[in-house]
Amino acid sequence: MAISIDTLLKEHLPVAQFIHHASPSLTEKQWPHDIGRITNHTSHPASWQGVHRFLGPGLDLANYDATYECPSSVPRLNTAVHSLNTKVERIVMEAEVQRDFDRNLGLPLALAFQSAPFLEERSQAGPPSSTTSSKTIDSFFSFGRGSHEIPCIIGDLKKPGTIKPREWNRAETMSSLSNKLGQEIRGYAHLYKCPQVFIYDSLHLLLVQFQARNQDEIKNAQCPVDVWVLPRLTHDVNVCTVRYALYWMACRGLMRIMGQQAADLEWGGWTRTFHQTPSEPTDSYGAMNFTLGSETIQALSADQVDPERTVYRLELQQTWSLFFCRHLPTVFRWAKEQWPSWFLPQVVYLKQRKAGWDTEFELEKRAYDLLRPIQGIHIPYFFGEGIYKGCPALVLSEVLGDRLDKLETKPEEDVDFKAKLSEIFRVFAEHSITYEDARLDNLFLVQGRVMAVDLEKVRFDPIMDWKDSDNCGNVNSLMFDLRFQRDPQNLNPDDYIL
Repeated sequence: MAISIDTLLKEHLPVAQFIHHASPSLTEKQWPHDIGRITNHTSHPASWQGVHRFLGPGLDLANYDATYECPSSVPRLNTAVHSLNTKVERIVMEAEVQRDFDRNLGLPLALAFQSAPFLEERSQAGPPSSTTSSKTIDSFFSFGRGSHEIPCIIGDLKKPGTIKPREWNRAETMSSLSNKLGQEIRGYAHLYKCPQVFIYDSLHLLLVQFQARNQDEIKNAQCPVDVWVLPRLTHDVNVCTVRYALYWMACRGLMRIMGQQAADLEWGGWTRTFHQTPSEPTDSYGAMNFTLGSETIQALSADQVDPERTVYRLELQQTWSLFFCRHLPTVFRWAKEQWPSWFLPQVVYLKQRKAGWDTEFELEKRAYDLLRPIQGIHIPYFFGEGIYKGCPALVLSEVLGDRLDKLETKPEEDVDFKAKLSEIFRVFAEHSITYEDARLDNLFLVQGRVMAVDLEKVRFDPIMDWKDSDNCGNVNSLMFDLRFQRDPQNLNPDDYIL
């Protein structure tokens, strides 16, 4: 069946079977020992938006459209190709990782660059430039031929389990294995004069980009480094596929080559640099106001909690009326409707309405209203609709707990955890609400209960039998995601829902 390059790149890799390696090791190499480790790297999100922001054309994420592509890439991505035949891969040794890469990653990337500008795939080849070194990397894609050949992106293949996502995402201290791998990455980047590097172990794809202005800066241990870690498979629709991320890393390499081949330019003290690296925007505003009802609320500070979402955490000024009214007995509940600002906690979250999401914004308000009895138990408190920076926003309480996609669970806890998930989704069902955005990153464990956020994707259904409801299916799907998160290697391939 014919599909587009774009569709092929956005497909996850086929299911694979792994034999778990508790402590994979690297082939002992002497030459990287004197090369600086990668210690000051910046870990970027593995989301579609994160890949576009740092490797792609750069987008206005408030108006992000997943169908948008860089104009120069549209003809390439619209090229028709045949869908790839797939099978369950059995991957144990590095040679099987090589086979997996050639079938499922190298081929799609080669197909994406079969029209000008062409990239040629090379394997086990030394640097194109003249060198006395005998070191070779497993794979690289280059532009040009002969004396004009320039590596666009280089990569090395490792045994399954070599890439430690939590270490590269700075959630854990870098182990000896990861430090050695970092030395190899820096050494190969310097040798091949290529700041775009990938490592693949069939479980994860590690993308590394050095913010270097020349070859020598790559070897400098102080050189800033950007890092992405992407999983082979995930049920999270917001996580970018490894094929698509590798494609944009190759595009970034092409942009670097175009810059290198262009004439030298100096203008107003500015000099053309080795390659382009967009900086990550931050959003911290200091003291500001927002309105709730007819009142203006003063904030001491406001911080955007995630650069990819229009959600802000505000710390409010502590006033005498705020302190006193927060402790009024429930008999004065009617007063909250008259003076809502008096009853706000010291920290609130403002969730702005996204452009083009008017319907979802209204759905979320309706859902909070219907679920009022469980506010503060299974969902945040909803204090009303405010205006923030000229845009409608939901004013919500802070959720202090562990997000489920960051939670480490044990097999013996599965029964209890399923009961916790069933509790919240049964409550949704009892209120005729079907939660259609059931993802681990939308759920928190707070004082032994599961709480849900982001109610903009809900459906209002008549009460139905629990076992036949989508809410019941959400529980089973989330339990699978938790088990996959805990041990992705040892799940039965038949359990995957593709």
